[in-house]
Amino acid sequence: MDKVELGIIGLGKMGGNFDCGSFLSFKVAITRMSMQLVDRSCVEYDEGTPPLSKEKAEEYLKQLSGWRLIGSARIEKNYDFTDFTEAMKFVNRVADIAEAEDHHPDILIHAWNKVRLTLSTHAVKGLSENDFILAAKIDQMVNKVI
Repeated sequence: MDKVELGIIGLGKMGGNFDCGSFLSFKVAITRMSMQLVDRSCVEYDEGTPPLSKEKAEEYLKQLSGWRLIGSARIEKNYDFTDFTEAMKFVNRVADIAEAEDHHPDILIHAWNKVRLTLSTHAVKGLSENDFILAAKIDQMVNKVI
């Protein structure tokens, strides 16, 4: 933030016009980028917004535990439980997080005690930051339970 504030001081000294609204948007964008994924909230994307690049997705993936990139369009993670009831409790906790974020994973329950979560963003036809935010929140929930 120091560089941004110094830039504003410099603009004032040079007598240039400064759009405060643009600065606030810029400051919010910088703050959002520096926050941990788990501390952020999912946002709505317009149709036509481009998906994340594979490189950016791989960068975000480093902040998650056990998720894997499938192609460049989705991420997924598998979970094993002691029984069907525990698997269903987990799915319900994931559903609560997904509802709170208004971003919903594909959930596959199989072999009575296994769950696969798959995340992608339909509006961008691939991966968005929302997928990694939700994955981080699910990881946090799992870590609190263990």
